[in-house]
Amino acid sequence: MTSFDQYISGLVEQVTPSNIKMTIEHLSSYLTRFTLSNKIVPVSQWIHKQFTIMGYSDVGYQDFVFCDTLQKNIVCTKMGKGQSNKIIILCAHYDTIARSTIGWNWKKCPAPGANDNASGVAAMLEIARILMNIEMDHTIRFIAFTGEEQNLMGSRAYAEYACTNNMDIILVLNLDEIGYPDVKSNWNINIGVDQVNRTHTKKATAHKFALLMAKVAADNTSLNSRRIDLWASDHTPFSSRGYAVIGITQAGKYPHSHKITDTVNYIDVDYIVEVTKMTLATLIHIAGCKGRK
Repeated sequence: MTSFDQYISGLVEQVTPSNIKMTIEHLSSYLTRFTLSNKIVPVSQWIHKQFTIMGYSDVGYQDFVFCDTLQKNIVCTKMGKGQSNKIIILCAHYDTIARSTIGWNWKKCPAPGANDNASGVAAMLEIARILMNIEMDHTIRFIAFTGEEQNLMGSRAYAEYACTNNMDIILVLNLDEIGYPDVKSNWNINIGVDQVNRTHTKKATAHKFALLMAKVAADNTSLNSRRIDLWASDHTPFSSRGYAVIGITQAGKYPHSHKITDTVNYIDVDYIVEVTKMTLATLIHIAGCKGRK
């Protein structure tokens, strides 16, 4: 093992299960995070506050309008110390829905969304915490999107903004539903990449990074990675604009998806920890870790 591998291993071991569980429990405690509910504002404020508590100074909102309401993506930027113009986005959506529950009404019924997608937000926040005092070559942008359950409205707004401003985004890593494994003795993780347009420059880049992620998973976690085609989530608007994207999601078929029963009782925090470790190690490899400040 090289000294760099040992360094990454040390950072990976800082992933703390209690932090991840605490975030999921807190986000689930709002009962609903439906985009149009009156809970969505305090949820966005809480996520914003977590970044500032960690010590990040460049934390803000991207506003967009949905159904005559002002919605907010939370954007936290960690500037690179080398090629700072090159950006890696790590994202997860914080809104919820429970439309698969018979008779569900967003004004009256809960949508706790522990797995979809408090799990992804928890992993993103934990990675941001660990990387706070680590200098990276590339800029990392942590984004919590809302409106994912309404045709990806939040990520569409940011992808359009990125494209308009000619952002040099080298990769978008999206975490969505990462809390439900399949067989515990052989935990799998799905790495979504465009399986069709592999010859396109950006798609080829995504495949290269997916192979790196598979190696990182084998070296740093108990996960067995498998590549699947992209599905509809917050990476989609970026992919359609030609950016390299990877979608990370659980291998198990979650029976509580989009239901009022999507609570912390049915997800596996240990599995989320492993996915967080894989994502963190991959991010460090790609972003070019320069060491502690």
